Amino acid sequence: MDIKIGIAYHKPSAILQGEHFLPIQVGKAVSDVDLHIQGDDEGDNISSKNPLYCELTGLYWLWKNTSADYKGLMHYRRIFTKRNSFSFFKFLLRVKYKERQFASLWSPYRSMGVKKQYNCQDIHVFQQRAKEFSSHLEELLSDGTNMLVPHPGRFYISIRQFIYQHANKQQIDLMDEIVEKTFPDIYPSYKKSLDGQRLYNCNMSVMDKESFDEYCNFIFTVLKKHEEEVVNRGFLNSSSEKTYARVPGYLGELLTNAYIQYSFQKGKKIKVLPVLFLEEENTQERKNAPIQLLKRLYYTYFRGVHKNLHFPYMFHGCLMQILPNAWYRLQLKKKLNAFDSLPEEEKKYIKDRVDYYCRLEDGAKVCDINEHLPRIKRASKSGTIKDYKFKNKVGNTSYFFDTYEYMRYFPTHFRFLTIPGDVFYHLPSPAIVKSRPIAVPNMPSNEVILNLDKIRHFTWINDPFKWEDKECRILFRGEITNKPRRCQFFDMWKDHPLCDLSDTSSMSIYDHLYYRYIMSLEGNDVASNLKWVMSSNSIAVMPRPTCETWYMEGQLIPNYHYIEIASDYHDLIDRINYYEAHPEEAEAIIQHAHEWVAQFQNKKREDLISLMVLDKYFQKTGQPVI
Repeated sequence: MDIKIGIAYHKPSAILQGEHFLPIQVGKAVSDVDLHIQGDDEGDNISSKNPLYCELTGLYWLWKNTSADYKGLMHYRRIFTKRNSFSFFKFLLRVKYKERQFASLWSPYRSMGVKKQYNCQDIHVFQQRAKEFSSHLEELLSDGTNMLVPHPGRFYISIRQFIYQHANKQQIDLMDEIVEKTFPDIYPSYKKSLDGQRLYNCNMSVMDKESFDEYCNFIFTVLKKHEEEVVNRGFLNSSSEKTYARVPGYLGELLTNAYIQYSFQKGKKIKVLPVLFLEEENTQERKNAPIQLLKRLYYTYFRGVHKNLHFPYMFHGCLMQILPNAWYRLQLKKKLNAFDSLPEEEKKYIKDRVDYYCRLEDGAKVCDINEHLPRIKRASKSGTIKDYKFKNKVGNTSYFFDTYEYMRYFPTHFRFLTIPGDVFYHLPSPAIVKSRPIAVPNMPSNEVILNLDKIRHFTWINDPFKWEDKECRILFRGEITNKPRRCQFFDMWKDHPLCDLSDTSSMSIYDHLYYRYIMSLEGNDVASNLKWVMSSNSIAVMPRPTCETWYMEGQLIPNYHYIEIASDYHDLIDRINYYEAHPEEAEAIIQHAHEWVAQFQNKKREDLISLMVLDKYFQKTGQPVI
């Protein structure tokens, strides 16, 4: 039986040995590295499109340039492995799934379930498992099996809902249209797969020749058409734009998922296998892993990270709704009158912040949802406070609780408009938002800021490390897909020795603290990590912000509260070298940042400011509290 499984490589790593394995260097046409294995740049190929298609350029080469009874694709760090009947492992997977499922009730954005994936930290063990899999391949396929696929990941919302949160909705809808027109026989399975909650991910599979040809024809026809149409329809000026980087690779994963489910429905014989993943850690790190884990747990839960824990936060949110609104309304005047008894300096500080958050002019009007701009992607919520119920909420649960926490004190017939999510554009009428574009100071603005989604954004830490003891490097961890500013930064500095940048590997807050400089780059609106970075003994590095939240990013002073770099990032290393040569100025920035953070840690004052912001919002919209 002739079997060829491509193993995708893009950088130096141990070559997996196996009778049926064919190591392939993906993206060789655009790489500065020669791995001395088969490249995907020979014959009929799309190697130059690797920045878009990722490992799928290797799959395309395998399809067009090899002949075998079975073909497939795996990765240098992710391979199929034998089925394991270890019941305790299955039990742990089930527990983990249920825990995440419960968490997702409170936060829909925590939507990824669990994959049946084994982790391995020893390259020698990993290589041995690869050999074992290769030697058992013929036995696995000898009974007429058509396909080998990985165990699917499980979500708690539909795949479509999850993808809409992390990708451009226009591009997903365009792919729907292309599949429906080009492959009407596969479209029902495709639609069902996106509306379902299982994802056969990683672009891994082994298929017989007929299935493999059909599969490759399906995904590459759709992806080629998609690449053309995003330009033809004006979504992009060119498919080489940074915002489109990796998008076809991610879409290919959705198409692979659809084809696998289509094959199940056609009655093909398919075996589902677990995946073995190689974690790239050195020996010393493995030895220290238990100690580091204990340190992280101790730091996170007992010393360092000060934020709302999910369960108490949600429990408190539910309790707020038990008492009748009339009880809260009786407390409103008492709470607002507390302002009059404050010292004059404190009064001025509070009034300045209230006026900063709410810049409405007299005669402002609360509009209906239907009058609002269609560009608002997330659902808005307008109506009266009486109708503002948990069952009718829009957006993340935390947006509802954070709005209701202060809205409950006002008369139930008052009307309002709130827009959850990232608002990075100006609105045509007054609305309560988490974020807004930074405007000219003291100029009117329809975006009224309230401290929303604070469970995620307002996190403070106690840093156990001094700045002088930290590593002199620049750290960035974050998503870059469909975020052009981050893509530009990543491409410019990812290979610089002073930079530790990644958009794929997650890192705990504790591990961030080993670095002197942490990038705070805006995504859709503000940089989510800016608050806790400024409370640490590391320094936030960023261009001047364009959006602001309750944290008043627009009032931060460059090179006083953070290190400012140019908007095109060209001076990053020069700025870091300057502060390395002037450590006293770096220490001063940390002190100033701590002083800025401290003003948001007075809960009683923050509550008063929030109530006064809403009071001003209602007054300016012709709804004064009598």
